[in-house]
Amino acid sequence: MTHTLCNLIITDSFTIFNHIIKSISVTFGNIAYIIFTSGAIGIPKAVIISHSYLLLYLQSSVEVDALRTTDRAIQLSSCTWDVHIYEIFGILLMGGTVILLRSEQGNRNMDYLSQVIEIHQATYVCIVPT
Repeated sequence: MTHTLCNLIITDSFTIFNHIIKSISVTFGNIAYIIFTSGAIGIPKAVIISHSYLLLYLQSSVEVDALRTTDRAIQLSSCTWDVHIYEIFGILLMGGTVILLRSEQGNRNMDYLSQVIEIHQATYVCIVPT
């Protein structure tokens, strides 16, 4: 088994909880996460994403050269949007660096965001025009 080096940059202080993590077995068919979509008629619908589909999604990004081991990604997206999976797991699985913003509106303060991009030399940010 090969090991990938990855980095996590935390831009402000976070409280770390001391928990014991239990070992579990995960197969490709197990659920990785559930996301809700608005559906075709505007009624929210749960979509189950398995580990195999998650890995295929991330692999497709690697194959088109969208993710690199040298990437430094800002985790900006809400956890209710699929892109946050890409920003966290995709970058870390490639061996890149994830940059976490402060929790109090760090993603809405453009002065703060531009400082973080410059200071940490971010190479990947997903920003939507809303």
